[in-house]
Amino acid sequence: MKAKRKQSFHPRSSRFQNLFLAGLFLFLVAGIGGVLLVNNIQLYRKTQELRSKTEELRSQKEALEAQKAELETNITQGQQPEYQEKILREKGLYQKPGEQVITVVPEEPKPEAQGKPSKVWWDPRTWFSRE
Repeated sequence: MKAKRKQSFHPRSSRFQNLFLAGLFLFLVAGIGGVLLVNNIQLYRKTQELRSKTEELRSQKEALEAQKAELETNITQGQQPEYQEKILREKGLYQKPGEQVITVVPEEPKPEAQGKPSKVWWDPRTWFSRE
């Protein structure tokens, strides 16, 4: 008689083991994919933030270049003798021979009549007066 050999193949345990390994593999792939997806989203947000910052800095640069050009124009204009003469004449510091400088002083406001004192918050005597 032939001796029966024990079968090392167990169909149920092998199927369970295969399903477990497949599930574990899918879980690991999904976990790694999830981590990569989160990192990708963070990188995308950071990229958008940096792009907006770049646009802001470019617009600031353009504004500063325009201001620089305006200031350079003012410098060259200020170095011209005609412009300097005009400014000095406006301030009354320069006159040509035969000219007279007339200075107009603005009129001082007239002080108000010394009638009843107005209510002043720091003067307690005016708090209860009837006006």
